[in-house]
Parts: sequence; C-alpha cells; structure tokens
Amino acid sequence: MQNQQPYGYYALCQDIFLLCRRGLWQREIIGYSSCGRAIWALCRGEGGVLIQAAHHANEWITSLLLMNWCRTLRPSQPITLVPMVNPDGVALVTGEIAPESRQWQRAARLAGSEPFPSGWKANLDGVDLNLNYPAGWQKAAEIKRGLGVCGPNARDWPGPCPLSEPETRAMAALSERGFDRSLSLHSQGGEIYWDYAGCAPACARKLAEQMAAASGYAVASPPETASYAGYKDWFLLRFRRPAYTVEVGRGENPLPLTDLPQLEREVFPLLDVFYRGAE
Repeated sequence: MQNQQPYGYYALCQDIFLLCRRGLWQREIIGYSSCGRAIWALCRGEGGVLIQAAHHANEWITSLLLMNWCRTLRPSQPITLVPMVNPDGVALVTGEIAPESRQWQRAARLAGSEPFPSGWKANLDGVDLNLNYPAGWQKAAEIKRGLGVCGPNARDWPGPCPLSEPETRAMAALSERGFDRSLSLHSQGGEIYWDYAGCAPACARKLAEQMAAASGYAVASPPETASYAGYKDWFLLRFRRPAYTVEVGRGENPLPLTDLPQLEREVFPLLDVFYRGAE
C-alpha cells in the first residue's frame, strides 16, 4: 500500500484486489456513487462488526488508516469494512479528477469561499453524506439553514431528503444485514462519540471507554451543530446496537500524510478493542 501521496479511489481499488488475492477477505460492491464509482466492502463472514471510513472527502486519510489496519488483522470473527463511503469526493480532493472535467468544474462552482478542493467534504452532488441519514434529519437541515447552507455545497448540506444519495442508501442497505456494532472513522479531534438521543444500549459506554484508554482519545458528545443525521445516529436509532464515531488525529483537514504513523499508533489499538468487543 502506497503512503507517499494522498490516498484516492484508484489506490483503494488496487489495494482491495491485492488483499483479496491473499484469501483472507472477499470483496463486494455494495453500491455505486452518484458519478458511478464503486463503493467497495471487504468482508470476512456474515454479520459481526462493521467499520467504515471517508464519509467526508477531505478525510481520505481515514481510508488509508483503515486499510493499513486491515493488513494487520487476522480475522477471528465476522467483519465488514467499507473503506471509502464517498469515492467521488475523495477522488476530487486527492487530485484524481481533472480540473478540465465537468465534475471538477461543477464542484468548484459549488465550493464558494471554501478552500478548493481541500475543503470539500460532500459527495459530488454537494450533499454532506454524514448529514443524510434519517435520524433527526429535519433538525440537521434546520441547523444548517440557520448557518446559511440551503443547497448543494462543499460541506454541511444534508440533501433534499434523508437517504437522497446512492452512497447513503448503499450504507443503509448494507447495515440491514445485521451487525453487532458499528464504527465510523472521521477526522479530526481525538474524540469518541457513542450515543444519540439516549438510544445507545447500556454496554456502549463501556466499550467507548476501553477504546479511549487504548488510544488516548476522549469519550465525548458532538457539538449541537453536528449532533443529527449522521450514520452513527441512524444506526443507533434503527438497531439500538452500539455505534461509534471516532474523530482521529488533531489538526486541520485534510490531515497530512506525515501524521499517519502517529494515527496508526493511536487508532490501531482502538480498532483492535472495538473488534474484540468490551471486556
């Protein structure tokens, strides 16, 4: 796996094929992005735990982090990984979409005053995928309208309705297969979020605290402006099983590749704990 340049969609595809040749994992396309890129899953068995990364485009380092952890894992129980929920957005931020292309030019028009393309979080329809799930979606839309985000944007638009995007519909359909718990990797902040509207089961806090002890991150609650319509929120509301958002690292997105060794020291033990479950 190459760590010398931003980790984009093409690098992910290559790494998935290489991993599956070794026989420990099976690959699956769970859906396609709004621009037709495959949303890949790596699977070992059925059910078990679900981990996903890169709902947000400029958080592409979470995809690389998850894939690098995957190489260290020898699965002893079922697990499914979705390393890049937002392949279109990641392709934009990492330079895989050419500036002369229609995709790039449309995104540039939507970006407004946001740094471009480094500040891009959304998919290429201008929808923030981690605000597009049916868990307080109306509240999220109200909050974002109050902040001036009323339509397609580089970040923070929840979309026209819940699950309006093919990426979020793919994640929702996958989740219905029945997983014991879920974890979403985001950046940055060094925090672990574990509840939504009191939906978390009693065991969820204990596992969050064990992940915090393993990583040095803090068990916390997200700010009000980011407390609704996320994947973790929907998973908790829909299934009443543990779900977590982990904000890896500290700094400004996109985190630089020079942070990767430190991220691995923090996050690999956290993922090991999550995979094993509370002890």
